[in-house]
Amino acid sequence: MLALRYVMLQVFTTIFTIEAFLKILALGLYKYLEDRWSCFDIIIVLLSLVELGLDGVKGLSILRSFRLVSIIVALVGMSAY
Repeated sequence: MLALRYVMLQVFTTIFTIEAFLKILALGLYKYLEDRWSCFDIIIVLLSLVELGLDGVKGLSILRSFRLVSIIVALVGMSAY
């Protein structure tokens, strides 16, 4: 079960990283960072990359918690639009 979770994490992190990279190329970094959803996306991508890079390190549940909190904060903040 953990192997499947790790593979899924790799697949989705790769997809979202490519999406963010292409969006930055298309819009430019400044324009990309003006959009709150894009800022949210890049934070999630960076946290996912850190989590993949530190795979063997114990105690990374704080990163997962931060990702969850950032999702909730973003959703609450985006409701203003």
